[in-house]
Amino acid sequence: MRDMRNMPAAPSSSPRPPRRRAEPWTRAGALRGLRALAAQLGQDAEALLARQKLPLAALDDPEVRLPYRGLCRLLEAGARDWACPDFGLRLAAVQHLSLLGAVGLAARLPARVGEALTALGERLGAHSDAFTMALEVAGPRAVLSYRPACPEEPKTQLLAFAMAVTRNAVAFVCGQPDFAPQVVRLACPAPADAAVRRALARGLGAPL
Repeated sequence: MRDMRNMPAAPSSSPRPPRRRAEPWTRAGALRGLRALAAQLGQDAEALLARQKLPLAALDDPEVRLPYRGLCRLLEAGARDWACPDFGLRLAAVQHLSLLGAVGLAARLPARVGEALTALGERLGAHSDAFTMALEVAGPRAVLSYRPACPEEPKTQLLAFAMAVTRNAVAFVCGQPDFAPQVVRLACPAPADAAVRRALARGLGAPL
């Protein structure tokens, strides 16, 4: 047997600190149409981005990566500072699959709507890692779910923007510009402002 009394003690290994999760991001294609909306409202898009400390290049280059939380703050600030309670809906009105770049192109290729939406959900990571989208089909019923990565962020305008962009994408792959879902179910409380709730239901063409 070995005498362990005079042997040096093994160095203690302190636990490693947990790895910090990378900041979720999204492509700046999400800001397509912001300058046009600013012009309609007599506002300054560059100033809005500057106040949120977002790069001005995002207005011209859709491939710029924006912090997801920064986009959330920008949408809320736009509604507040520009006195535009339907800011998210109005920004989404000019957006469709082209917003998603190569991801949107992949969704145009399948011949069937379900296949197109499944392809869209599978490839969204190339556009943003801040949310996921999934399609569930049961008989004649199809449920398209959208889940943000940062549910703690201010979300009234983000909710409106994301739902409207999703509706636009479905309308595009269906070939039906006036497409409207049967119902929209929220996994969070509906916006407290009744005017915002009405605008959201009207913009999506479905009850909440």
